[in-house]
Amino acid sequence: MNRLFDLANQGLGDAYFALQDYESALTYYRLARDTRGYSNAYWEVRNQFLLANGNGFVIFLIILAVFYAIRKLIPGYAWVQTRISTLKQKTTLPSWIKELQFPFQVFAKPVDGYDDIKRHQTFSNRSAFLYILAFFVTYLIWIYETNFLFNGLISSEINIIEQVIGVFVPFGLWVVSNYLVCSIRDGDGKLSEVFQASALTLLPMMITFPILTLISHALTANESFIYELIYGIGVSFTVIYMFIMVKEIHFYDIKPTFKNILITIFTAVMLLALTLIIIFLLGEVYQLIADIIQEVNSRV
Repeated sequence: MNRLFDLANQGLGDAYFALQDYESALTYYRLARDTRGYSNAYWEVRNQFLLANGNGFVIFLIILAVFYAIRKLIPGYAWVQTRISTLKQKTTLPSWIKELQFPFQVFAKPVDGYDDIKRHQTFSNRSAFLYILAFFVTYLIWIYETNFLFNGLISSEINIIEQVIGVFVPFGLWVVSNYLVCSIRDGDGKLSEVFQASALTLLPMMITFPILTLISHALTANESFIYELIYGIGVSFTVIYMFIMVKEIHFYDIKPTFKNILITIFTAVMLLALTLIIIFLLGEVYQLIADIIQEVNSRV
């Protein structure tokens, strides 16, 4: 039956496309989950938008470029810049703001940043937790708002509990497993340091998710390589930062770092499997007790 509905919606999409009502065609192609038809209709919608607004956009860019080129000639510009620099030097930011700015320092210089966590305690568990929450928010925006062409999920079908488990459980398993493994293999990192540093490794994807969400509404299936390239860059930076984090927090050399990461992943999988087995056994015990109580009540 669902297949018949998909065919009907696809047929309506084709009909609206032939009538050049591309907005309506998009709606029905999405209901039919027809990515090819959706991409073709979206191409036409984008062309119409560019034809209607392209001139204004180009003029806006020209104005910005001219302003940037002559900004130093504008009366008072140098005075404003001087006042802003002086104000920055005199202003002392609260410690919690400095902590929230710190991940961007790590992003620019990861080795120095992780070393600061280790030696100077420049980050806190509270700020780390806030960054994990921020990562989860950007992740939710990504899965909910990304264009249909690049996201096979239907918003109404997304289970928020599953998403929470899918993000926080793997992160928690990584932190615990890495700490346990490093404790055995002569690592110097504390649990809090592993937690804080691991939270900072999420920053590349926190930046990548909003970019992917925005550009997904400007691309068609023919330009999907751009979307995939940006996603790949974000994942690559996250993996690189994770490697640097393990190396710097635990004072490992390169070869032991590779071994540590592999053992950490294996340990996390084993912990997850053990947890699932325990949950299953507890469920069986609960069901057995419930059956015994029910049997006793029926005999009484």
